[in-house]
Amino acid sequence: MVGAVLAGDGLERVAEIAAARAGAPVAVIVPRLGVPLEGWGRYERYVAARLAGGRPQRPPEVVSEVPIASGGRDLGAVLLLGRGAADAADYLHMAAIAALTEVAVAEARDETEQSLRGSFLEEVLLRPELDGAEVARRARRLGCELDAGYVALCADPNGRGPGRVTASILAEVPGALAQSVEGKVYALLPGEPELARRAAARLGRHALVGVSSHRSGGAEVRRALEEAELVLGVTA
Repeated sequence: MVGAVLAGDGLERVAEIAAARAGAPVAVIVPRLGVPLEGWGRYERYVAARLAGGRPQRPPEVVSEVPIASGGRDLGAVLLLGRGAADAADYLHMAAIAALTEVAVAEARDETEQSLRGSFLEEVLLRPELDGAEVARRARRLGCELDAGYVALCADPNGRGPGRVTASILAEVPGALAQSVEGKVYALLPGEPELARRAAARLGRHALVGVSSHRSGGAEVRRALEEAELVLGVTA
């Protein structure tokens, strides 16, 4: 089962293998990873409610369940959906171990993505020779579409942790890129300029903020970031 995870087959394949050995259908539920099968939605809701501290009624077809846990914290559950073989519990435990591997793989993937997101804007600022098409392509891979237009932002956290300012920006604007560089927070806010400026105004309640004019395309990114920094310097 762990091999299936490492091969990229996901929790659906883990459940298939466990079901074949356990003698009854199996669902492998880790709410933070989403639901790979539409039919598992009700099981995801059941497990999520349990993880939240509730006492939901167990679906009647769930005969047995094994927690998916790490470091004393429950992350999900493996559910046996029917009467299985005498040794079915052994395979549920194996599926739980495989699910933990899937969680670890997903977390490593997220950390890699965050690292890439976190270094991108600094690289743009420090390497003026970067080609505009390459900048746009890399931003797109990180979920930020530049061709439809964007506003750059530069913020002085003003005593707050830059991580909190970065998190606020990412929560405010879908597809935004934000990074702390030498004590300031730089960001690209894609979309209509009014959306970006409303987000900047809300952020300005807790930090000093400068925004650029509305621009489009990768070739303008560095100039937009520098413009936002200049505006910040004037308003500080």
